[in-house]
Amino acid sequence: MRLDKFLANAGVASRRAAKAIIHDGRVTVNGDIADEPGIAVNEHGDDIRVDDEPAALPDAYRYVVMNKPRGYLCTAHDPGGRKTVFDLLEGSPERLFTVGRLDRDADGLLLLTNDGALAHRLTHPTYGVQKIYIVGTRERATERKIGLLRAGVEVEGRHVTPDAADILATDRDGSRLRIVIHDGRKHQVKLMCLAAGLPVSRLQRVRYGPLELSDLPRGQHRDLLDDEVRALEDAVGLDADARASVGESA
Repeated sequence: MRLDKFLANAGVASRRAAKAIIHDGRVTVNGDIADEPGIAVNEHGDDIRVDDEPAALPDAYRYVVMNKPRGYLCTAHDPGGRKTVFDLLEGSPERLFTVGRLDRDADGLLLLTNDGALAHRLTHPTYGVQKIYIVGTRERATERKIGLLRAGVEVEGRHVTPDAADILATDRDGSRLRIVIHDGRKHQVKLMCLAAGLPVSRLQRVRYGPLELSDLPRGQHRDLLDDEVRALEDAVGLDADARASVGESA
């Protein structure tokens, strides 16, 4: 198995974050620093450590949905000592990581797990998992501006188009929009809106694939029900055979 896949499956971090951890020289395999995410490891025989702490495949997967408050970072450790979503999970025995991220000033539905295979598919644009955001803007949304957004805007040299963009409400101070995307590049919704002349004042994620935020109180979290986990797996075609192929690939 690839080292970055192993770290994701072990609940250390997402695949993307695992690569950064490896490049930072924080991972050792049998006592030697590993600096390439693609090296093959024996998940059952090699001694793999992160920051000198042993990493191992979990005995069981855990899936948590959180209503993330604003002011919290989606990272396990912050050198500046700022609050992270893991402060809200204090006492959890499992090593979980976030499936994608929400900006510090954003709130809403955040999924955390130690299931690397599912997290990889949920965040990869190939699988087309939609995320729905309620967006507050500091400028009034006009039909011309929302038309620009729907047609696609240039974001960091790329033409980006939402799956849907609708006006929910407008007053003299701004508007509330509903925006749907299926990819999730850094600051994507904010940058899309800004390019359309609609700077964002609030960003809340209310749906991730089949999973809805519903009435979960802000700052609280709960474990997913079995049928919710199955719905996420079905959304990305992750059955037992697909899991086996992930585990066997180098």
